[in-house]
Amino acid sequence: MRRAVEGRKAQLIVDTSLCVHCELSKEGALNNSVAVPLYYRKKCYGVIMINAKKTSVFDDEEIELLEELGGDIAFGLYKIELEKAEELSRKHLHETEERFESFMDNLPVIAFMDEPDGTCLYMNKKHSEFFGADETWIGKKISESFPEEVAERFCQQNREVVNRDYLETEEEVPDKNGELRILQTRKFAIRTPESKTIIGGLSVDVTEEKRVKEMLRESEEKFRTFTTSAPVAIMIQSDEKWKYANPAAERLTGYSLDELANMSIWDLLHPDCYDDIKRPLEALRQGISDELEYELKVILKDGSVKWAYVISKPITLDKKPAILVSGVDITPLKDAEQLATNLSKQLARSLDTLIESFSKIIEMKDPYTSGHQKRVSQLSVAIASEMDMDDGSIDAIRKAALLHDMGKIYTPSEILNKPGRLSELEMLIVREHPSKGYDLLKDIDFSYPISEYVYQHHERLNGSGYPKGLLGDQMLTEAKILAVADVVEAMSSHRPYRPSLGIEKALEEIRDNAGILYDKDVVDICIHLFDQGFEFDD
Repeated sequence: MRRAVEGRKAQLIVDTSLCVHCELSKEGALNNSVAVPLYYRKKCYGVIMINAKKTSVFDDEEIELLEELGGDIAFGLYKIELEKAEELSRKHLHETEERFESFMDNLPVIAFMDEPDGTCLYMNKKHSEFFGADETWIGKKISESFPEEVAERFCQQNREVVNRDYLETEEEVPDKNGELRILQTRKFAIRTPESKTIIGGLSVDVTEEKRVKEMLRESEEKFRTFTTSAPVAIMIQSDEKWKYANPAAERLTGYSLDELANMSIWDLLHPDCYDDIKRPLEALRQGISDELEYELKVILKDGSVKWAYVISKPITLDKKPAILVSGVDITPLKDAEQLATNLSKQLARSLDTLIESFSKIIEMKDPYTSGHQKRVSQLSVAIASEMDMDDGSIDAIRKAALLHDMGKIYTPSEILNKPGRLSELEMLIVREHPSKGYDLLKDIDFSYPISEYVYQHHERLNGSGYPKGLLGDQMLTEAKILAVADVVEAMSSHRPYRPSLGIEKALEEIRDNAGILYDKDVVDICIHLFDQGFEFDD
């Protein structure tokens, strides 16, 4: 068989020893076997062994016939092989086409292939969706699918691609709804083995991107127009450096933007403000807070210092975190506040002087009660402090105590200085002094209702007081304090109509009537103060 394959001719087998292992040769006889090679186009598809039980069967004519038969069989095998190869090739081509279609249809861009004359050869899914195209477009020319102006433009581009191999364009193209969209397109020439040119293309819809960029450009233009003319200082800080400063900021600091670009916020801040601003500013940078408002001192280029009211917000600049800072010069306001504070202190001193004067006038009117108002003030302040009242309330009680008998200016001196018991009419006149005091003080703005404290200092919890007969829940706490301090001081001091009853008798009075005439909490604190060694300072 090897000789048959190598020689490409049929071979008679005359030496049976060569076929001792062949089962067929055992059934044959000498000179009754032939090996026929199956050749077609220089390829051997195998060997056919033909055996005959009769001897001298295969002559030259028969062998030649068998060789022809072998050639036919080889041709048949070649055809089978060729069909299988073609089937495999078609399957591979189909799979390749499917993969190509899948790949192209999943591209996020418009893809197409055209003849140079504009005949559509291929379009992907994105192309179909954008232009509203279907399979009927394949084989059609651009002029049949697009407006004339657009089709002519596309054809002109195709001609340029044929000559230049590559072309990039950015143009407005109508989509399936007729809306103009901006497409960035890259067209390129594809040369086939047959020297044919196909135009391939990829397009990206950049309409929204362009609109966003335009909006951003307009926004930036508006921002610069606004900030340039704004009277408020506006600055942007990023990476610890100033990236932007409007003219108002340059005027406020005295530095130009070029100078500020090499400076940090700490170069502008007065050292007194470091501790106040460091932690809030870090919270702003870390996104813990979304706004920061503060007053701070700014060191100007000339070394002078100004006060500024500043609002800071986190923003993004060039895809990096930044801080937008806007501020106004409040130095005149600060100066005015300081002036107001000084004036307020001066007025407070003047008011205290005036109150002292009123107190002395009352004492001149009623010399027997000299020092009474000061001592009531001492005890009232001590009680209010023990009750943890705020400083403003304590000072208001002090003033009210110094003025609580101011209405006695209207009480005749002979009644005030009468050594004996007063008549009923005289008592009625004396009991008018809280109302008279209220009338004198009501139009003065003390920031606290001092006139009401004076008005109520003779009221009692059970309604037995005067001038209005108020009940406990109708009385102000400050008036309740004055009531207790007034009784204790009055009973423990000398009066024209009686000698001093002593502090023990006074404390016994308020203790026995706590919760009846006098506020129990105030009484308890008053007694506690004397137990702790409180004494009137004469």
